[in-house]
Formats: sequence, C-alpha cells, structure tokens
Amino acid sequence: MGTEHTKVDTQQHVIQRTTSAFSYLVAGGEQIAFDWVATGNSSKRIVGSLDFVNVTGATVIVRVYEKIDGVNYRKVDQVTVTMATDPPTGHIDYESFRSVKVSIQDANAEAISIPRAIDVIQVAV
Repeated sequence: MGTEHTKVDTQQHVIQRTTSAFSYLVAGGEQIAFDWVATGNSSKRIVGSLDFVNVTGATVIVRVYEKIDGVNYRKVDQVTVTMATDPPTGHIDYESFRSVKVSIQDANAEAISIPRAIDVIQVAV
C-alpha cells in the first residue's frame, strides 16, 4: 500500500468491483471506506485507489485491517498521505484469504466525497 500505482493483470478474475464515491462524514475520525468479507479459503488480492482531491486537511491516513481470528480485526498496514507533497491518491494492494477492511482518517472533520475504485481479484493457485 502507498502512493505507488499498481497495474492489475487483465488475466486475473475480478470477483468484486467497487467504483463509487465514499461519503466521509463531518464527524471526522477513522471511517471504513471499504469492507471485504472473505468466502472460502482461497487468497484474494484487494487492489485499487482512493482519490483525495477533495480533501482540505494536511494529511489522510489510510489503514488496512485483516480479520485474524474470525471475530477481531488487526491493523496490518498504514500509510499517511501528506497533501502538500504526495499525489492526492491512496493506492491499495493487499493479498489475503481473510476478511479485509480499508479505513481512512482525514486530519480535518469535513464532509467530503472520496471517489474510490477497488477490485477484489481471485488469486490463481
């Protein structure tokens, strides 16, 4: 995960595609922007981006959580996007056979729309 761009192999099988805007609420704080509930034991790759062009705060934190025991989630990755110096995009590329959540936290408490494009891809065995 980070600000680098990830290319998806067109031969891979996309099993879920999310291309919509996420409404970040004025309450601020950490909010779940994407939630994948795993089915079966095969590995999935979650890849995509969150567009922070509408963010007015100094930073946005993007976190990835993985369900570790069937109930509880643990943070497995985190990146801070600094709006003044980084591209205004949070790229996601994470592989797991478990359920995964992606959250964002804006430095400001603002109501904004955050476009997102996230694919869940079946990983070949």
